[in-house]
Amino acid sequence: MTPSLFDTVRRHAAERRSRLSSAVKSRLLRWIVGRSVVVPSKAETHDPEDLEQRTDALNQAAEVYFVEAEDPEYLIRKPFSAPSEFAKYLFNLGVLVHTGRFAPGHRVLELGAGAGWVSHFLNLFGCPTVALDVSGTALELAEETFQRHPHTRWDLEPRFLTYDGHAIPLPDASIDRVVVHDAFHHIPNQREILRELARVLTPRGIVAMNEPGRHHSTSDASRHEMDSYGVLENDIVVEDLAELACREGFTRTTVVPINLYGATEVPAEELIEFVRGKKLAEWWCLMAPHLLNEHYIFLHKRPFVPDTRAPRTLRAEIAAEVPERENELTARAGEPVTFRCRVRNTGDTVWLPTSAGRPGCTQLAVYLAHHPHHPHHPDEPGNPDAPVERDWHRVEIGQEVEPGETVSLDVELPPFEDAGERWLVLDMVAEGVTWFADVGSTPARVRLLVS
Repeated sequence: MTPSLFDTVRRHAAERRSRLSSAVKSRLLRWIVGRSVVVPSKAETHDPEDLEQRTDALNQAAEVYFVEAEDPEYLIRKPFSAPSEFAKYLFNLGVLVHTGRFAPGHRVLELGAGAGWVSHFLNLFGCPTVALDVSGTALELAEETFQRHPHTRWDLEPRFLTYDGHAIPLPDASIDRVVVHDAFHHIPNQREILRELARVLTPRGIVAMNEPGRHHSTSDASRHEMDSYGVLENDIVVEDLAELACREGFTRTTVVPINLYGATEVPAEELIEFVRGKKLAEWWCLMAPHLLNEHYIFLHKRPFVPDTRAPRTLRAEIAAEVPERENELTARAGEPVTFRCRVRNTGDTVWLPTSAGRPGCTQLAVYLAHHPHHPHHPDEPGNPDAPVERDWHRVEIGQEVEPGETVSLDVELPPFEDAGERWLVLDMVAEGVTWFADVGSTPARVRLLVS
């Protein structure tokens, strides 16, 4: 039934009251909680121009740090060799992988890889990795980290590259993700390195970094490292980093306001009261300082769009362009079956081309079914509507397909030797990830008459 004018006006009034209520609550919370949060000023420990001039000397100090390491075994066994930091390391990596949308198959560069434990975790996850560091000694330890593990994915051809601290020895647009774990604040020439990262990243590439915040350089531990080894311990001020990244090829910088040490435990019976605001101010005052002391930072070359390695919504509109009756083909026994197919990306995820390789490369799949209306999950044994062979035929896609884009594909099927009726099912598949029909997309069905 069509809503009346009165119903429409009442709904709009309710929506307006809800927006006003949310705005009032937001201002009230900021007034109550915000007064208790103290934002420290910038430490201004180092002059950026002076650091850039000292780049080569500071990079040499990083090599000395690893050469003179008292316990190389400790470095090789990280994160397991650091019990007090173990949970933090895993938490950090989880935030970076989740928010950075890492997926198996992504080509990952780890900047400042050190002994390589982050690269090794990502190798086990299924990512071809490049461990990059100014210290050749550090990368020897990283190779040892990979060598010791029985399940290292050598088929992914992990690489270990030293560089001069200036130019990254990789081609343009050759990397999908960059991970920087607690290393960017050691880099003196941040402007130059950001420019290089933007160069080697693909257009949809993301830099995911975990870094300390204001006043890190003034801590006792940082002063000890600088005095003992001559390495750089700097502060990361996210506002300054965002401005610098924007000038060097990135369009957007985001920060995830989360921290392991700011977490709190709530009695189970008080959970509902907690999410409704009980002790909100106390919790926030505990969390806020940690959010300023450590950051999860993400640099985007352009607005993020998911792809078929880590999809969000996969939908396809598939139509066979047949000269005969709608959704009906005819063919002669012993001759190939050819037709043209139009496929439109109606989801929100970029389809990677076949050349991208597994996982995530997208192809049109054609398979045979006994019946035109089999269910979307037809593989149960004994199901009379199950496909004869779901992996029967693939048609390659030679380009990325953006949401809303349409491609036309030439389909040539193997010949059928016997006359009769068949039912063809046309579905998209992100290889190694999922069939589109299994996540809610509707495949096309075409009747084939072989004479």
